[in-house]
This record gives sequence, C-alpha cells and structure tokens, in this order.
Amino acid sequence: MASPVDILGTNAMDAKFEFKQDNPKRCPSASYDRYEGYKAATSLREMLALGGTRADYKNDRGKGYIKLEGEAEFRAVAAPKRKPAAPSADPRGPRVKKVKGGPSSAPSFSAAGAPPAAPPPPKRAGFVIYWKVDSKMMSWDDARTFAGKTDEQRRAAQDETETAARRYDGMGVDSSTVYADLDAANGAALALCLKKVGDMATENAVVKPCEDMIMPSEGTIVNSCTKNDDGCATYRTAVHLTVDAIQTGAENLSRTSITVKTIYQSS
Repeated sequence: MASPVDILGTNAMDAKFEFKQDNPKRCPSASYDRYEGYKAATSLREMLALGGTRADYKNDRGKGYIKLEGEAEFRAVAAPKRKPAAPSADPRGPRVKKVKGGPSSAPSFSAAGAPPAAPPPPKRAGFVIYWKVDSKMMSWDDARTFAGKTDEQRRAAQDETETAARRYDGMGVDSSTVYADLDAANGAALALCLKKVGDMATENAVVKPCEDMIMPSEGTIVNSCTKNDDGCATYRTAVHLTVDAIQTGAENLSRTSITVKTIYQSS
C-alpha cells in the first residue's frame, strides 16, 4: 500500500484516498479554510486543484485525516525518526545555564511599570458560530469605469471598485455567546446569515443589490443547509451586487459568498 512518501515522491497524482469530512483544523484559520476547499478531493491531483498543497497532504496524512484506498480506517502515520545530532566538543567545557531570580525574586513588571496582563478567561465548552464573507468581481462595466482614463487612473478606479465590493468581507467566530443546545445554535447561525444578507440589501450610491439577480430569502437559505454527522448546520448563500465606487453610473458586478456554520468549541 502506498505511504504518504510514496505518493509525494513518485508523483502518483491519481492515487485514491479520502479526507475526513468533519474539518479538524483550528477555526478560524487559513488552514481551516483550505481544508474546507479541498476535503472533497479523492487524489493528490484534485487536492492541488482545489487549493491544497503537498505540505498540507503530508501534514494531514501524518495526523490521520487521510485514508488511502484499501485502508479500513483513518489513522495517524508516524514520521520517520531522525537520529539526534552528535554533540559538538566545546574546549571551554560544559556550560552552566544561568537562572535569573529565585524564591526571593520580586514580581516582574513591564518597562512602563504595569503588572503583567491577566490571562484570558478559559473558553466554555459548547456551540459557537463561525462566519465568513468573501467577495469577487464577476464583470466590469468598462465603458463607464475605465474609458478615457490613463493607466494610473484605471488602476485607481479598479482599486476603489474592488475595495467597495469587499466592504462586507471578513471571517471570525462569534464566541460571545456559547450555546449548550445545538438547535438554538443552528437557529442563531441562520439568523446571522440572514442578517448579513440584509446588511447587503440596503441600497446606497456605491453598492446596491443587482436588479437582475434575486436576493436570497430565508427559504432558499434553509433549503441549501447541510449538516455534519453531529448535526451542526452550515448555511451558504451568495448576493450579487452592483458596484459604482467612482459614481459614473457604472454597473460592475460582484458576487459575495456568505458561509455561516455552527461548530463545537471545547473548553
């Protein structure tokens, strides 16, 4: 059976495997988002196409997040142990590590004289809400955005438009409320998804909903809901916006994707 080194070393791009579908990465983080993107892959070729890297593969395989074709279960794969480096001879003899302070040492203070900051309160176990909003430009109204402009003016118009389109973008975990009840947490996730859609439904001079596209409703969002084996809900939807950052009547089209999900937070 192929080991992770076999797959990477011999460039066996189409060797079959599967990922754990319940994302094991820390949330929020870049590795969590990458895993969400490539966890549907069934080969190294597909994984790389979906935004994963060979380093991701080695890490995930080593931690037991990948099951190769023919394996009965997910299992961690220990990396080969390296021999410890031989100690170098020091003509000055063994060195003694100096220890600052002692039982009678005074408490440490910062340069400003303030005591050290108190440690953050411990996390409570329960369900919390993860959210992500990500925007991309879909099409440009060249005639009313770029026509008659110098290269520098074109770049400035593009930057202003993309910045306006991304005004809602972000990612985070709302841990201000920790839910003991899963149904309550899933309901809160749906409410947050609807709120983010509602925030974008307010028309203004720069960004407004695209008239040719239907705004997501509660019904369409609920119908698109998926749940993992533990019953945690994921709501996904998208809003199409018309962006006119430079106030020329331009109809540049952007697509804002919204993901809100319930995740379990351990203490």
